[in-house]
Amino acid sequence: TTGNVKMGPGNSFFGASGDENLRMLRGTIQLDGTIAAGSGFTINHSATGTYIINFTTGFTGPATLLASGFSFSTRNFFEVTNEGGGSCTLKVFDSAGNPADDGFNFIAIGPR
Repeated sequence: TTGNVKMGPGNSFFGASGDENLRMLRGTIQLDGTIAAGSGFTINHSATGTYIINFTTGFTGPATLLASGFSFSTRNFFEVTNEGGGSCTLKVFDSAGNPADDGFNFIAIGPR
């Protein structure tokens, strides 16, 4: 197919595209590890500041994870470890480098 690809009710939405065959999902996670929005994943809040995102359907290779935190009054830092195509571990640290719980939004993009 070439040109504009439209889908949805009344063909009102354009399809996203890229050079690769990609899949994406998004989520909103509360600081206690509960899922506030999104689907296609589960969360394991295994320790203070550690959130393991398990993809219900794994990517065929490592996913790219982008995250932003909820704590706007403090400067929290994120460390993401990619566990192949099945999961990612996101660790949150406060400005002093200590593990800290924080809610966050994320987008995961990876190969189908």
